[in-house]
Amino acid sequence: IASCGVIAHSQGGLAALHLYAFYWSCLDNASNGGSRLIQSVGSPYQGSPLSGDLALMGEVYGQGCGENTSITTSGATKWLKTIRYMARSAVHYKTSSVESDGKWWTWDACHRVTDFILGDPDDGATEKNRGQLLGGNDLGHKKGLCHTGSMNNSSQTKDSSLNSSMNSNA
Repeated sequence: IASCGVIAHSQGGLAALHLYAFYWSCLDNASNGGSRLIQSVGSPYQGSPLSGDLALMGEVYGQGCGENTSITTSGATKWLKTIRYMARSAVHYKTSSVESDGKWWTWDACHRVTDFILGDPDDGATEKNRGQLLGGNDLGHKKGLCHTGSMNNSSQTKDSSLNSSMNSNA
């Protein structure tokens, strides 16, 4: 593959940015494609409190995807210090969260367990503020979407308008 752009979800956004920042790849030749080199949704650029030891605990209950210390809040802080702003500027990212009525006593969570750990607004895996990438291009925040399809609302990856926009700009 001579040239490419990346559309990523969750940790894939971090992986794409890392690839672009540190390795030669088809991203370096992407001049004939769309206007956005890297696009992501639900990527915890500033880490997630659900990573690390808490993720291992989740495995006991059949939830989560294993320990990953590189996207703990402290691990992400260290990693981001190594990412130049030139590379960050190639990223276009979007965040989402469950639709909230603003009343603390009503159920408005993507996932029952993670709601106790994550600060609002969140998508059940990533808090909105931790999905921000300083130096990147913020495409906004969409309410009514959760991180994955196994949560209480539709998945970020199933949003047809977002998918259409990302595809046309890839």
